[in-house]
Amino acid sequence: MSAPAAKLPRPPEHMLRYMAHIRAKSLVFCAMGVSSLIGLSFYFFYVEVRRKAYMEFGKNYNPYQRMREICEYPVKYMHSCPSELAKRLEEKGVLIGDRDYSIPLDDVVPESRKKEFMMANAFERFMNR
Repeated sequence: MSAPAAKLPRPPEHMLRYMAHIRAKSLVFCAMGVSSLIGLSFYFFYVEVRRKAYMEFGKNYNPYQRMREICEYPVKYMHSCPSELAKRLEEKGVLIGDRDYSIPLDDVVPESRKKEFMMANAFERFMNR
């Protein structure tokens, strides 16, 4: 017959009593580490990539060029295209180019709104220096 199995030593009392607590503590730390890694990887591989793409788009985007492209489409789906605005104004009976631009604006502006236009012109002159 075989020899009797050697008796294993009894583990310390605190290990027997708090096995679930010890295991839960180690799992909590593991979960915190894994969630930190996932958060950092999300930031660097998703958020940062999108931020750089939007920055590059903002540097190269010309809204005026895009507006010209949109207005050149055969189907006019934007009512703010100049040709569409001209059509709508002609339907209402307003002719484009009625104002004589050789007359200075000061002669056309009523006295009550002259200060407002002067401020707008001053701001425009300031911006164009």
